[in-house]
Amino acid sequence: IKGLSQWNLLLLEYPPEMRSTVSWSDLISNNRAEHIQVENFRALKTKGAGSSTNYLVNEEHGLSHLYFFKRELNHLVGSPVEAAWKSVLDLVEATEENPVVIEILRGLRDDPEVFNLISDYKYNPPEITKRVVIPLDSEDPLLPQIRSYLEAVGTEAQKKSTQDDLLDYAGYNDGEEVNVSRRNVATSVVAELLGVGHLSAYSRSAVIHDANTGELIRGNLMERALGHEIEDLIASGDIAGKSHTLGLFAPSPAGEDGQTEPAYLNGMDAVTMKFMLQTNSLQILDALCAQQDRHLGNAFYQTDEEGRLSGIQAIDNDASFGLNTDITISYSGSGTGFRTIATRYDETSDKVSLNLSYVDYDLAQAIIQLSPSVARFSLMGLIEEREVEAFLNRLSQIKELLSEALGNFESKKAADEELDPSKGDVIFLKESELDESNLAMKEKMFRDMTISHLTASFYINKIGNQFINSQKSIFNAVMTNINQDLWDEIKSSYGIDSSNFSLKHRLKYAQ
Repeated sequence: IKGLSQWNLLLLEYPPEMRSTVSWSDLISNNRAEHIQVENFRALKTKGAGSSTNYLVNEEHGLSHLYFFKRELNHLVGSPVEAAWKSVLDLVEATEENPVVIEILRGLRDDPEVFNLISDYKYNPPEITKRVVIPLDSEDPLLPQIRSYLEAVGTEAQKKSTQDDLLDYAGYNDGEEVNVSRRNVATSVVAELLGVGHLSAYSRSAVIHDANTGELIRGNLMERALGHEIEDLIASGDIAGKSHTLGLFAPSPAGEDGQTEPAYLNGMDAVTMKFMLQTNSLQILDALCAQQDRHLGNAFYQTDEEGRLSGIQAIDNDASFGLNTDITISYSGSGTGFRTIATRYDETSDKVSLNLSYVDYDLAQAIIQLSPSVARFSLMGLIEEREVEAFLNRLSQIKELLSEALGNFESKKAADEELDPSKGDVIFLKESELDESNLAMKEKMFRDMTISHLTASFYINKIGNQFINSQKSIFNAVMTNINQDLWDEIKSSYGIDSSNFSLKHRLKYAQ
């Protein structure tokens, strides 16, 4: 009786016309959500635009500090232009006071020629505004505004197309509608369950009650990530460039380019052991959650008092929790260089091995001990049942890998046998017990991360910047004394554009 009474009370939070379709999962999701009262939702300050619009809510709305609120988004796979128009028009219709603007935009939306132009030029939105004929005089004051909205549609179409690619990679088909907003919350839930909530910017479900309209706006709250965007850590005109990898700082084979010194030691000074272990932990979390879009910009970076990278926190997890269950597959085409955490022995084998040589002991234990029933209940109302099943499948595989590796680690430690990552041994470390003064261990970790599997482009910029600073005086001296004829010969021989002179060439000539 108490249960039925509580059910009815929860149902009262929904409009009458919706109550007959509300499920138990819906009720759980609604009951877990943060409920926020605002006077006027449209008057909230915003950051970003289109589907990336974040609304700022803070203490005056009953919260402890500043949060970003993002409206719930259902993505229709395979229709980027239609979805882009809907996203932009929804926003315009909610905020634009001039009905003429809305009418013109609706006409452009329904024009097949405009549709084709947006589809063709979505990767160059400004070109769309040049090619689309807008039914206004060239001096009409509304023309710049319409062009701005039209460019926004092109930008949204580009984002939607990218989202399509990610969802296709994640196992979804054209025509499916996928809720992408709640995946941020689901990632936070899993991270918290495993005791690594610090690896992902905290996110939770929320419902905003708009007193002005009576509307309930569903979405998710996100805390600002800790640390800095990678671009903020890179000086303007950084010559390392985003395309380089930590391989440049690893020791070259004897005789190659005449380099025999262990150059990786320079890069090692720019990171801490804690940071390296956290990047491995994030890769395990990403593999569990089937994150398809981890790249340089989808994380924030913390630094210590010496300027070294000391921590990482993931953001933008809305491309996670796909249907893939193969933990040996690589990330999507974003070119991140993140390693897969496991490798299949051969194409015909079901047997896989763990790629990571250094794993957080506490995280491994938390994964091994995580009950499927607890995980299922925690994710209920956030992702679909088939996505929960895919998660549990990945969880089972990763549990097995970690259990086997941890068993080997503990038995060898008990027998006082040497652990050798080059022979497949995995070393388990506690983040709280890392000793930065243990340079031998730090060097081993760095060599593993730079040479084995991982290009780690997400922090090469910081390392590259620090490394090249130590070479700058040599470089400047060498370059200053090269006459124009020799310089032209060098450029011709290597086919390089001096306006984009790569780190590899600069280091070579500096030496």
